[in-house]
Amino acid sequence: MAQGLGSGAGQGGAVRGLLRAGEPIAEIAAACSFGDQSHLTRVFKSETGLTPAAYRAASRV
Repeated sequence: MAQGLGSGAGQGGAVRGLLRAGEPIAEIAAACSFGDQSHLTRVFKSETGLTPAAYRAASRV
């Protein structure tokens, strides 16, 4: 079964919060049970349309 981000205060919310807090993407991936950073990036981009780095940059604006 494919892993998704979820929504709201679940895993998706945790990933977004950690990105806004400036945590390293590789550490976020490990903390949220993704196999590696590239897996998190693929899932995040497929569900949000942005890479984690692009999301982080946009949330700073």
